Order: sequence, then C-alpha cells, then structure tokens
Amino acid sequence: MPALATETLPTVEDDSRGAGPSRAERVLRYLDLAVIALALPVFLIAGLPLLGWIGATVGWTGQRLIQAVLERKASQTDDPRGFFRLMAGSLIGRSWFLVLTIFATGLIEREAGLAAALLALVTFTTYLIVSVVFRPDPPATEEAGK
Repeated sequence: MPALATETLPTVEDDSRGAGPSRAERVLRYLDLAVIALALPVFLIAGLPLLGWIGATVGWTGQRLIQAVLERKASQTDDPRGFFRLMAGSLIGRSWFLVLTIFATGLIEREAGLAAALLALVTFTTYLIVSVVFRPDPPATEEAGK
C-alpha cells in the first residue's frame, strides 16, 4: 500500500535561489490582466459588444492601479491602524470603482453591461485563484511545532 505524502506544496517563499518568487510566479500574478487582453479577440470573433470589453478593461485595470498605489503607500506606514485603514479602504473603494464602471457601461448599452460583468467575473475568479495559490504563509508560532 503506498504511503501518504506528507510534504507540503511549495510556496512563494520556497524559491530555490532564495531570492523571492520565480519569474513564472511573477508572471502568474498578472494572469488576470492577460485574461482581459485575451478576451478582446473573443469579443471580436463572438460579436459581443466592444463597449463591454472596454468597460471591464477600464474598471479592472483601474482598480488594479489603485491597488498598487495604495499597497505601496500602506507598506511604507509604521502605524498598524493606518495600514489597516488603507487596505480596507482600498478593498471597498476598488470594488465600488469596478461595480460603478460596469453599471455605467450597462447604462450606455445593456448588452455591453452584461458582457462587461461577465468578463469582470471571469477576471476576478482568475485573480482570486492566483491570490490564493500564491498567498504568503503565516508566520510560524511556537504552538505550531507542538
């Protein structure tokens, strides 16, 4: 009977060179943006409203830019409350930005709003999966070793 594997999956910190994430891992962190780019030919071939692709692209890339700016600012603060405020505000603000962009697209053209919402859903799902796979491990505690 085969023995059960007790090894853990490699994490971002397990890079063999000890220099951080590999090039492939850094590229995968932006897989959501590749999904947006690859959706353009799909929209064109399928005859979907191009305004839907534009709306989802503006909303998604805009919220990613806001995320990058606020994460950089949060990493420079020494105040834990300030860090939390920036990160929580970033999450809420980015969500509203994306939703309002999709809503505005739908107000202009209903079918485009639906297409934008579906593309945003696929893009968010990709982003969420990559975020979960490459999340950093929590710091080890003494109780974990007991």
